[in-house]
Amino acid sequence: MQEVLGCFQERLAYSQEPMEDLTGEKRMNDLTQLLAYSDKPAEKKKCGGCGKIKFTRDFNIHKKHKDFLQSWCRDCGREEAYKYKNSEIGQMLEVINGVFRRAFNEKRKGRKKWFPEISRRDIWQIILNHICRMKEKFPGSDGRLCFYCHQPWTHLRRKTDGSHKKGVYILTNFSLDRFDCRFTYKDGNVICCCFGCNHRKGNSTPEDWRMFIEAENDLE
Repeated sequence: MQEVLGCFQERLAYSQEPMEDLTGEKRMNDLTQLLAYSDKPAEKKKCGGCGKIKFTRDFNIHKKHKDFLQSWCRDCGREEAYKYKNSEIGQMLEVINGVFRRAFNEKRKGRKKWFPEISRRDIWQIILNHICRMKEKFPGSDGRLCFYCHQPWTHLRRKTDGSHKKGVYILTNFSLDRFDCRFTYKDGNVICCCFGCNHRKGNSTPEDWRMFIEAENDLE
């Protein structure tokens, strides 16, 4: 037992002594460096959002800042992003960007990609024109109504557990639809509607609608 303790003490003393590298200079081994780093106090920073003093590990990296850290902590940044995505401008931008993101997404293999023939500026103009027409058609409303069901659309987003999953879709949220699914997003084929009507319409075409109406008339 004494021999084992003596061997352990010799190894512990050796680990605390500096070692020589190929150039003959003294350097600390990995164990000594780890002990020295553990004794170093953790750095802290004041959050620009909540004003609390937090550890630097609670901030995301930002290469353009002097300290290479975000001004807001992760919690404040996540809360601000949630508020922005629940706003009208934030949710509409997410829908518009999704039109172009799906077209150039390399992971969507085996699925047809619809490359838009209009720009983001053109889509914004289509949305504004839709709002003006709905205001004329339904006086007293703000014009933010679905083209199909004439119900007001929303801009809501549920909080997630921090993962990249979007969770359950809210059917009353704003959405962009291709009126004729045989063609891509282009002028005259982009419809402002709610996600529920867009989902129910699916890939049906105007010819399918006429066929369904004729079948309904035959039933009568």
